[in-house]
Amino acid sequence: MRKAQSVDRFMAELRADHGEYSQILLLLSREVDHLIEAPRRILPLLREALQFVTQYLDAHHHPREDILYGRLARRSKRKVRLLASLRHEHQYAARMSRRIFDEIDGLEQSHTTNRLTTLKDHVNRFVDLSREHIGTEERVMYSQVTQALSEQDWRAILAAAPDHAARSSIRHDAGRSYPLLAHYFRGSGPHLLRGDSAGLMERMGLHAAGAAYGHLVGRTLEAAILVGRQNGEAVRLALTSIRTLCTPRAPTAYAKAVRAAYQSDAATIARWVREWKEQVQYGSPQRVG
Repeated sequence: MRKAQSVDRFMAELRADHGEYSQILLLLSREVDHLIEAPRRILPLLREALQFVTQYLDAHHHPREDILYGRLARRSKRKVRLLASLRHEHQYAARMSRRIFDEIDGLEQSHTTNRLTTLKDHVNRFVDLSREHIGTEERVMYSQVTQALSEQDWRAILAAAPDHAARSSIRHDAGRSYPLLAHYFRGSGPHLLRGDSAGLMERMGLHAAGAAYGHLVGRTLEAAILVGRQNGEAVRLALTSIRTLCTPRAPTAYAKAVRAAYQSDAATIARWVREWKEQVQYGSPQRVG
């Protein structure tokens, strides 16, 4: 494979990982809200999500980025501190995800409301930090590395990066290591909950039309966002929201689904708006911490 193709593939793989990471963060932020009322159902799902973070993202994805950032730091002295900060955040996030994973292990056999509330706070904090981190990487790093790095840099990066063939992401795992996650994401796509009104929609073929429309609008939004160089988190959120809105359901189920999506996504969208305003005002994203 030619060097240019290898570079494009390397960057595409990192972005695909960010898409999966964003899905995991969305799962965590939504499902942790039900932790107190349904711990026996939610704890195993949270555990598997954190297992994916520790076994794949922390062990495989982040080391690939660290190699990339190390080479970029040699070419961009102006971003040395930011690159060092991103690598430090990888280490901090790995410790944090490991602690939460161990915390979940300790709660699956015995839990109290206070301990579940503490876990919920820790998960929400982890989600907020991870989303900010991914956004910074997408905006600042991925839009510049292909121009800033030389052919020699890329040869070194591709030679040192962990073997991509050894990856076990959700897409490649086929439910073997993460069966709950695979089932969750299969079930989160457009589907029909049968009932009186849903049955009418099914007989009229509106459920298929709604799903098709959701996919069409989602693809359109995805293309527009990518052209605007927004991050993979925005793409995933847009597609998930469109599918939620366009999937036929019984009225009560539809209202609950829309409410849950709105509550989860409103804060994320508000953060994007603040970041865009800061970028326009100051010329670059404002870094916190």
